[in-house]
Amino acid sequence: MRIYLAMAAFLFHQAFAFAASPAAETAEAERRAAVAEYAEFERGRSRADAEHAERVARLRAEWKSLSEEILRERKRAAEISAMASEAGKVSADSERISASASALEAALGRAPGYSPALKSSVERFARAADEAGLAMLSPERSGAEAEVEDSSGAKVRGEMFRVGAFKYFIGDGRAGMVSDDFRLYGEGFSDMISSFRRGEGSELPADLSGGKFMRSQFGPRGIVGEIKVGGIWMYPILFFGAISLFVCAFKIPFLFGLGRLDKNALQRAFASLDGGDAERSKTLCAAVGQPYGPMLERLLAARNLGAPQLEELSYEYMLEAGSRLFSGLSVLSVTAAVAPLFGLLGTVTGIIKTFGGLSLHGAQQAQSISAGISEALITTEYGLVVAIPAFVAHALLSRRAKAVMSDMEKAASAFIGKVS
Repeated sequence: MRIYLAMAAFLFHQAFAFAASPAAETAEAERRAAVAEYAEFERGRSRADAEHAERVARLRAEWKSLSEEILRERKRAAEISAMASEAGKVSADSERISASASALEAALGRAPGYSPALKSSVERFARAADEAGLAMLSPERSGAEAEVEDSSGAKVRGEMFRVGAFKYFIGDGRAGMVSDDFRLYGEGFSDMISSFRRGEGSELPADLSGGKFMRSQFGPRGIVGEIKVGGIWMYPILFFGAISLFVCAFKIPFLFGLGRLDKNALQRAFASLDGGDAERSKTLCAAVGQPYGPMLERLLAARNLGAPQLEELSYEYMLEAGSRLFSGLSVLSVTAAVAPLFGLLGTVTGIIKTFGGLSLHGAQQAQSISAGISEALITTEYGLVVAIPAFVAHALLSRRAKAVMSDMEKAASAFIGKVS
């Protein structure tokens, strides 16, 4: 009896262990899956933290670079202000020296025994004073011959002189300021510049931008020039424009090269099929045109099947044809949506830079501010130039593809209705 009880207990223990084993395995598998999911979450969070730290470091570097640039520009503005102040002092001193030299010459002329050599020395002294007034603080020689380019692109030869950090030009009855790339602008100040050069005036115009904000007088910049002015955001706009142009160059001939459904040829094919001439009907189906002919040939070969099978066969073929018809059109829709956003981003960036310059140049230079904003709007202009044709092309090509798909559905329905 005891042996039977021991055997029963052993069998009960084995049955209980067998029943509990799958549950334990399931719990262990769930635990391992949870551990793996948590590890993947930790890795994702580590990557996100690393990307965030890298972005913060990059922004700090940009902020440091901008701060250094602002300090340099402020230092330059202070130097220019100091030079302008010093230039006024030198000009006043040269005028006083010239007046003293003239008075000395007059006094010596009235004195007996006046020496001509002394007169020559006085004249050289007065001329040197005038030249010192013209070449204030300049390391360049005053009155150098130069060739500059005017707003029409023509070359003009004449005399260029420099006052401090600013260059001026006089030649062929024209006068103006000279930019860093030797282009003539600001001819509206020609009278003031000519008077200063002749020694009749003491004022000169000064462009602290070096001509950058007055380039609009030079005429159209051209596409390359506008791309450079637009900045880095011009490149993604041009990239999307190039892709859209490539898609249009491929899809327009493809879609508009597909003819509409030839209903007369379709009726002739049905008539031949009614007459029992399957080969002629196949030839006439091929004459219906692309992409309807291959679909009708496939349906003709399977005409002995039932209507549900034929509908499934036509649906599969139209799915294949639709993928070819609509391929690439999503690029046009994305371009139409994204290009204006890139343009707006470039404009906002340019306006931020322009208004950031107010702390350096002051709010009185409205012309400089308006010029900077006009350059910032170039990206918006090009974004719309790219987006509008892409939007129109997407609408036309989508309409054409849908028309072809509609004709395919009509042809398939007519064939299935004929043979069923």
